[in-house]
Amino acid sequence: MNTRKRFAYAILAVIALVLTALGVLYGLPVSAGCGGDPPQTYTLSVNKEGTGEVWVSEWKFDPDLLIMAWVKIGEEGSYTRTAGTVLLVSVASDDPWRIHHWIDNGTQLGAGCSYSVTFNTNHNVTAVFQETCVLTLETDPPSVLCVWGPGTVLATDPDSLDIVPRCVDSEPLEWRQYRFWKDTRVTIRAIDGPWFFQHWDGPGLTQMQKALPIVQFTLGQTETVTGVFQPALFTVYVDEITPGSCLCWGGINWDNPLSVGGHAWWGIAVAPDQLSSIPADLREYIEPNRWGFYAVGTPYPCTNPDLPGRIQWDAQRAYNRAFSFPIPLGNAIPGLQRTEELDDSPPNYNLRFYNCVDATIDVGGAAGRSLPASRCTIEVPGECVVDVSGPGLFACNVAILPRWP
Repeated sequence: MNTRKRFAYAILAVIALVLTALGVLYGLPVSAGCGGDPPQTYTLSVNKEGTGEVWVSEWKFDPDLLIMAWVKIGEEGSYTRTAGTVLLVSVASDDPWRIHHWIDNGTQLGAGCSYSVTFNTNHNVTAVFQETCVLTLETDPPSVLCVWGPGTVLATDPDSLDIVPRCVDSEPLEWRQYRFWKDTRVTIRAIDGPWFFQHWDGPGLTQMQKALPIVQFTLGQTETVTGVFQPALFTVYVDEITPGSCLCWGGINWDNPLSVGGHAWWGIAVAPDQLSSIPADLREYIEPNRWGFYAVGTPYPCTNPDLPGRIQWDAQRAYNRAFSFPIPLGNAIPGLQRTEELDDSPPNYNLRFYNCVDATIDVGGAAGRSLPASRCTIEVPGECVVDVSGPGLFACNVAILPRWP
């Protein structure tokens, strides 16, 4: 035994003698062996569930530190002490495990790196560890220096474990990393920035979930989910005669068919940081400008279906529904070029074969977004029955399309 420890034990011996003398002087019981009732004792049982380390400490003199401190006395097992004694049960773990909660005599308690036990009854204490998963959210194209990005991606759940407790040996989480208990239902959200959200890429998502800007899914493993953004947006606008009814041209007053027949038109938006990549002569066709195809005159399906056509600025026209599809810049330019062609050299407007719906489908195809042909039959009583592309049916068909092909 080194000199330092011998000195410490000598001090303890002197203190013990002094306390004993004081006890005798004032008539206090020195020990149970002096004739008093034996002190009440209780037992602490320490267990664990999951993967982690558990140990028990007692407040006493530490001969190494030469101070009073919590000194480790054991790990899992049983400990018997007199009433009023306090022991400290502590835990530590490595990734991906965390202390989830404590159980004392069947009662679930909160989480914490240690749990203090007072011997006022028998205690059966269990430290419950659970596995965690880290969700990393990224953007495509990547964000730069946590400041600039095409858009924003975030996990919106309030119960993510953002703070790594001191009882865990763990690397700190990086920007846009979230730690959750394994199999937590997690909600992620994509928010348009200068670019437009198109879809998610991630192994834990279904094809349908990937197209939604707000998604809830079960995080069963550590994984990375990427929000993909595009620099342009093709939007279909529809003014329906009866919103949501899927009617072709329903309720047409053939004395003025275009007044109640519905309408479809389009717009192409480009992220501000990409405008310089658009040829100057095409920029006038970019949103907020929107365009629709009209007849010069009043078409009549039976006797006058074919008239000169023109595109018209439709930015201020009210619409019932709008459907947006993010597209690459390389697709936006052909869509704008097709709009310019319809402006410079418009084809005839034909109620049966090339009306406002057909023109919208035409421009959408040029922009790389295939839109459904929406042919339906209308009847002019006593005159004719014809097939046309109907705005109402078109809206219902477009509504079920995914945001990206």
